[in-house]
Amino acid sequence: LAIDSQNAGTIINVTATDTNLNNAGINAVLANVDAGTGSLTLTNVTGTNSGFEGLSGSVATGGVLNLELDTVQFSGSGEDGLNVLVTSASVFNACIENSTFDGNGFTGIRIDTSDSGTESNVHIEGTSVDGNTEGGLVANVTASAELNLRTVNSSFDANGTFGSNDFDGVFVSAADQATARLLFNTTSADDNSRNGFNFSATNGAYMT
Repeated sequence: LAIDSQNAGTIINVTATDTNLNNAGINAVLANVDAGTGSLTLTNVTGTNSGFEGLSGSVATGGVLNLELDTVQFSGSGEDGLNVLVTSASVFNACIENSTFDGNGFTGIRIDTSDSGTESNVHIEGTSVDGNTEGGLVANVTASAELNLRTVNSSFDANGTFGSNDFDGVFVSAADQATARLLFNTTSADDNSRNGFNFSATNGAYMT
């Protein structure tokens, strides 16, 4: 399943329900937005055992990507369960509920946000991000961008199965005048290879 929204003024809205996207050679789901607007709603969708990522997304050049996931499973991927790159004054909005991102080859969920005017707003609720080879949730925000992240009733447990003590249940990094606003409510980060929660702010960043 792929969506691609190019150029300002372009809008694409896609909804998938009760759908299986398992064993994809590359990514189960691909969402690319460059200057346009893309909205993707997935309900009761399974995309396990992808060769690369379960869901791969990118937002650039002032684009907007809206992602609503309810009861989805992106587990067992060769790389990340969910990976989104947000740059150049773009906006990423995600609501993830009742979903599973377990046992992936790299991280369960990874979100990288950079550049002034760029913003990622992410809500995770009732979701499992456990047993990934590297980190559970990794979120990096740099270069004056903003990250607003909230998790509720979710688990980020037993990550770092690679065998080294380098991976956390939740790792958030803010650098170079970036802003990270974080809220964790009824969230577990147990039995990870390094830390449960690991927060880093450098070079004039603000984290709260």
